[in-house]
Amino acid sequence: MHGLLALTLVGSIPEREMQLWTEPGLRQRISEGLEQAAHGKTHDRGDFSPYLEDTDEDWQVVYEYRFTDDANATLTRLEARGAAEAAKLK
Repeated sequence: MHGLLALTLVGSIPEREMQLWTEPGLRQRISEGLEQAAHGKTHDRGDFSPYLEDTDEDWQVVYEYRFTDDANATLTRLEARGAAEAAKLK
């Protein structure tokens, strides 16, 4: 008996990680952020636990985050924009 057996490797990517494969540029931005963090270019943004809606048992939950220089600058701009928009409503 002769024949051909073809095996296809199948990997499973958890849904929460799928974005890394589907969003262009995301892996590069994460790599850059890890590089910045490795060089100590981070900023403490405090406790984010009040914003948690649910916890994932597969992950160790960390409530205090440190942001890279680029991410911190973006958050600071967004906070300023939000404050300006809120001031307009008063």
